[in-house]
Amino acid sequence: MIALLAPLALLHGQQSRAEVYKVLGISVEGQHASDPSAIVANTGLKVGDEISIPGEQTKSAIERLYGLRLFDDVQILIENRTPQGIYLLIRVTENPRLEKIEIFGNDELSEDEVLKRINLVKGQIVTRQDLSSITHFLRLKYDEDGYLNAVIKPELIRANDSSGNRRVLRVTINEGPKVKVDRIWFHGNKMFEDGDLRGAMKETSERAWWKFWATNKLDKKKYEEDKKLILSFYQKSG
Repeated sequence: MIALLAPLALLHGQQSRAEVYKVLGISVEGQHASDPSAIVANTGLKVGDEISIPGEQTKSAIERLYGLRLFDDVQILIENRTPQGIYLLIRVTENPRLEKIEIFGNDELSEDEVLKRINLVKGQIVTRQDLSSITHFLRLKYDEDGYLNAVIKPELIRANDSSGNRRVLRVTINEGPKVKVDRIWFHGNKMFEDGDLRGAMKETSERAWWKFWATNKLDKKKYEEDKKLILSFYQKSG
């Protein structure tokens, strides 16, 4: 029976000075695939220890558990308090493991190209950072190919045939139209004509009817390089 359930984070805010408690017991809640004894061992906390609240021991314990990349959320709570000391409860939410990957909306990129940038395999632990990385690397590829308005949405869906912590990674892509350069306008240039500045750019050019072979896609990386070339043109011209 839980006589007192108080987050240590709350105690940090309520107590103006640290109090020392003896740890009488440590239990773990919320683990499925993880070994409770291994979780406790990784915190560095031990039964019989004297810890300060607020203090660095519990903060460090939480940071150690997050460092394992196994958990999406970690809390250390006081489960019970007695005159002799306290009982701690480590409450964790485990990161899911990958069951399979589903990809939708990838017309311009092949499935292999998308999977290469997802870079996850079945059974692997998936974190929030992994989902952010998937979005980032796919956006880089679509930007490179001229699809600057592409929207990538990775999400984890509970697997139908799994009651455990397995998830399906569903990546939904809305590629949008390819962004092309129609005209290049300059503002504030008084010393040089627009044509001079366009000529200083190597990779970014306007659409021309006779350049039937040119795609005129906007490459953000090359565009940034061309802007530096314009700056260099001004510097060389004094």
